[in-house]
Amino acid sequence: MPDVTRFGVLLTVVPAVFVIVGLGVVVSGLRAILTARRFLTVAQQVTGTVSDHRYRVRRGGSDSHDHVVTVPVLRFTTRTGQRVEAEQAIALRRGAPDRGAEVGVLYDPVDPARAAVVGTTNGITADAVFRILFGAFFVLVASNVLHPWIFRLFF
Repeated sequence: MPDVTRFGVLLTVVPAVFVIVGLGVVVSGLRAILTARRFLTVAQQVTGTVSDHRYRVRRGGSDSHDHVVTVPVLRFTTRTGQRVEAEQAIALRRGAPDRGAEVGVLYDPVDPARAAVVGTTNGITADAVFRILFGAFFVLVASNVLHPWIFRLFF
């Protein structure tokens, strides 16, 4: 029977857990992109107005500064006649339109509270891309501990 030391087990288990966590982070980033893309494929477009702005504090990443994000509150009537007031559901690519501005609104017919201003999102957010890249790096480094030949493929 082979002599298994605690260090040997630790050297196998910890990187394996890191690989699993990294894959989970990658999957969460891909899922965010797919969910947003799915929204864009089923969304219906109507005209609405920006009735208000809400502000969210987004915790800083690498620069460790908090950022205030302006989220537009959209007021519109669905194609079926339902009046809706909802915050933008999909992350903004650029700044929010001014209060009172008339805008095109995309909404999910199944859940009209999921709405977005036309042209403010393409489904891919920096957060999702960062999760995919960070998770992939995590998996690559952790799997290199398990199988050192992996880095030799790239370098």
